[in-house]
Amino acid sequence: MRLAAGANHSLAIHNGLIYGWGNNLYGQAPATQQPARAVVAITAANNHALALLNDGTVIGWGDNLSGQLDIPSNLPPITEIDTGSDFTLAVDRNGTVHGWGANDYGQISIPSDLGAVTSISAGVAHSVALLRDGTVRAWGDGIYGQTSVPSDLVNVVSIAAGANHTLALKSNGTVIAWGSNNLQQLSVPIGLIDVVSIAAGDAHSVVLKSDGSIAIWGSTSNQKLNIPPEATAVVAIVAGGQHTLALRADGTVVAWGKNTSLQCAVPSW
Repeated sequence: MRLAAGANHSLAIHNGLIYGWGNNLYGQAPATQQPARAVVAITAANNHALALLNDGTVIGWGDNLSGQLDIPSNLPPITEIDTGSDFTLAVDRNGTVHGWGANDYGQISIPSDLGAVTSISAGVAHSVALLRDGTVRAWGDGIYGQTSVPSDLVNVVSIAAGANHTLALKSNGTVIAWGSNNLQQLSVPIGLIDVVSIAAGDAHSVVLKSDGSIAIWGSTSNQKLNIPPEATAVVAIVAGGQHTLALRADGTVVAWGKNTSLQCAVPSW
């Protein structure tokens, strides 16, 4: 199973079908299950979603006001995708980054000297790339310092962009954070180690530890920090705008946080 969480909607691939729940005003979370069509990854943002197919092509649905679904016709085979508020990023097999959609802050103005990239992550209006050498680059809106990558940041294995902050997971299982800290989303718990996965929402940060437990910090609104007791033996996490999804080892999904659009109402498969 694969999960994705947008601002007010959630997606899952389960038994060859794409499930959507929560806000569906723009068709971003279709309630009618659709064939997964060999989907290998899904990602969701404010009001749109994209899927990466096993042949390297990309499809999308939902809001397209800023061209975030206008997938270039000459796009080479892609290995990773992510979505910002109203733009999309993709990495091809050569490690080159592509972007389309809104560019009001230069979020899809890919640096010409970027180098080979292994993964990307998109915030509201900033972009972050993990390079093959374990270093990180960022561009776009940097008003809160979200593009000011720490100068000594090396040995990074994973990145996650929140609305206006960024997380990096290092090879030693520790987490570094920078950008906006207005709601303590950068307040990495002292002594946090053994992290294997990271996720960032609008103003909260979530990590998965090697023992299947979760740590979370940042905004306290909408009970985002109240991890349900059943969120144990977790194998994957994703963060939406103000909610979080966790996939357990038994294939069940636990959701918590803001639920005004029923984005935490996980379907019965």
